[in-house]
Amino acid sequence: MLDKYDTLNYQVLNMVAEVAFPNCTILDVGCWTGNLGEALKKRLNFAVTVDGLENNQDALKSVKGRGVSRVSPRRLVQKHDVGIAM
Repeated sequence: MLDKYDTLNYQVLNMVAEVAFPNCTILDVGCWTGNLGEALKKRLNFAVTVDGLENNQDALKSVKGRGVSRVSPRRLVQKHDVGIAM
């Protein structure tokens, strides 16, 4: 069920909005359903591109048509890469 995690972290939104500039590209790692990208595009009065990385297939289906321009279904870090249990 996606709704459990489909919330927006306003602290992250504020931090990213402070450093964003016109026509920049923002990488949203773990973009889930695209809430951050959607909120940024509504909040900023200039254009930005939001690229997302997400490995949850259900979330990938939901992100289309939201604030993320391009989404890659990938993981940056695998369990064995960092030697911790996930």
